[in-house]
Amino acid sequence: MAIACEVVGTVTKSGLVWSNEEHLNANFRAVAAALDDPELPVRVNAALAITELVTVHESVRTAVGLQVGKVIQDLLKLIDETDLDILNRSMEVMVDAFQTELLPVAAQLTQRP
Repeated sequence: MAIACEVVGTVTKSGLVWSNEEHLNANFRAVAAALDDPELPVRVNAALAITELVTVHESVRTAVGLQVGKVIQDLLKLIDETDLDILNRSMEVMVDAFQTELLPVAAQLTQRP
């Protein structure tokens, strides 16, 4: 699953045009579910793929906006677990894309252990 997430992120970044919006949504749902995978490499690649999907696709941005608090918490946990600098870019993209949506959960995020 880690490789599948990496492929989705890479082809999205490379400009893949989905022939069908439902295919995009199915891939997004699979990548979003991978954020909860028990394997660390899968979660890292899922976070990177979601970042690319949010950057390129408005429909994904809208879907992530509904659960952005969880996505940010997942990113924070991954950053703590891995100390990978590449995840910092993901965090920056998410914060930039979802400033308004993050306002209600900002206090919770700043008080995390």
